[in-house]
Amino acid sequence: MNNTAFGSVEIRPHESDHRAGMPDAIAGALGVASLPIKHLTPTDDLLSSEDSELTQYGSTWTKHESIQIPKHLFGTLRITFDLKSEDVSRTAYGQIRCNGAIVGAQQDTTSTSYVTKTEDIDGWVAGATIELWLNSSVVNSYAYAENFRIYGVENTVTASW
Repeated sequence: MNNTAFGSVEIRPHESDHRAGMPDAIAGALGVASLPIKHLTPTDDLLSSEDSELTQYGSTWTKHESIQIPKHLFGTLRITFDLKSEDVSRTAYGQIRCNGAIVGAQQDTTSTSYVTKTEDIDGWVAGATIELWLNSSVVNSYAYAENFRIYGVENTVTASW
């Protein structure tokens, strides 16, 4: 892939791949030698947000919010959320997951004021669900989050063979 100018993506199957002739077959069937593909790149451009305050009571990881990636996109996104704890002696945790699978680092804070957590996460595919999960360090305490936001920009790259 040419990341410098988002010029072209070469599709070259491994020699042992039984689908090695597939790009040529697709190109022949479509009558083209290349196809435009929408690719996401992390920026400070807001794509989607869920800004309401979320509350997690207890020490069990729980999904609180989700945003689905549109069907025609894939790539890397910048994901942010604000996190705080109810008490400085307890830790609030937040984590980004994709369809329930962990893809982001475990974020934490003991601050009773909101602290913004930011990650650029690669590997998002069309239709995937970006999820914000919360947890508290103690069974009878609260973790809070708000401003769950997805940032990026769509770039058109060309797949060619």
